[in-house]
Amino acid sequence: MIRDPRTGREWGTAAQLAARLGPDITVAMIRNWANPKREANPLSRRYDRRGVYYPLDEAAAMESAKRKSKEETGKGRPRQLDATLAAAA
Repeated sequence: MIRDPRTGREWGTAAQLAARLGPDITVAMIRNWANPKREANPLSRRYDRRGVYYPLDEAAAMESAKRKSKEETGKGRPRQLDATLAAAA
């Protein structure tokens, strides 16, 4: 993860963000969130010689919005963590 000294935002690769956001978030999901053809408001990207970096704060907000929309609409796949907690209860 890289912290931007001007803004204080943390940026990371899709793999780094997936590891930070939890076991049910995949690298492919992060990349899909950044694809303007799939999302109306895509995740920002920064290109570097070493790869593509995405902002952690935007990814966390996008994950939260996706989870909440699933709970409200009943569409989409449930989060693995939520399913595990429901099974344990």
